[in-house]
Amino acid sequence: MFRFSVPFAALAASIAANASPFPQAPAISNTPSSPAPTAADPALLQALELAPTTQERQSILTANGTSADDLIFTFTNTTPVADVTLFPAMVDTHIDLSVGFINPCSIIMPHSHPRANEFLTVVSGELMNAQLLANDVVLNYTLQQFQGTVYSQGFTHYQFNPTCDPVTFAAGFDSNDPGRVKAAQSLVSILSGGASGTAAFPELLSPENIDHFRADVGDFAAQIDSCAKRCGLSG
Repeated sequence: MFRFSVPFAALAASIAANASPFPQAPAISNTPSSPAPTAADPALLQALELAPTTQERQSILTANGTSADDLIFTFTNTTPVADVTLFPAMVDTHIDLSVGFINPCSIIMPHSHPRANEFLTVVSGELMNAQLLANDVVLNYTLQQFQGTVYSQGFTHYQFNPTCDPVTFAAGFDSNDPGRVKAAQSLVSILSGGASGTAAFPELLSPENIDHFRADVGDFAAQIDSCAKRCGLSG
């Protein structure tokens, strides 16, 4: 089975070398569970895409009068990404927004966005970040509430919640089709000569699933185990 190459191992190891003190806090709490937005009507999307002006697009979106319903998007833990398929008002805006919910001691696996730069801001909690720069240097740092950071288009990065509280963040993109390339999954697929390896790793590692992957994720497992022990969590 695939093992992390040196850059990915360095990303994981950097957290251990630069970890800040972990506050003691309650166990996992629930993320928002409002009704999820539904997929947009394809005819509506087509009409918006064909509309030649902003005024015409706005007229289509407010066809029911002065209602702003089609200009409001509700983020939930099951629909954390606002894109044109769920939020037609974003047609021709060249932007995208995601809201992320990371439970205690969980890691969003290394990934990149091939078609957009990302600006991530922590809304609540504390979030450790690592990104692999163009010179193969690993840069790692911690964001506190209301602090933000930039991930350049195409560069690998990941986030880790090292605390005993859930973290919420918002991530904006300068494209409404930023894409997402999962670093480990992509390498597994290439090395195996097909797409079968792309499902080998989850997007999120947590105390609940780490036992299935610890042999293949190096220092990520040690960081999750240490945090889970500190927070009184188990898989």
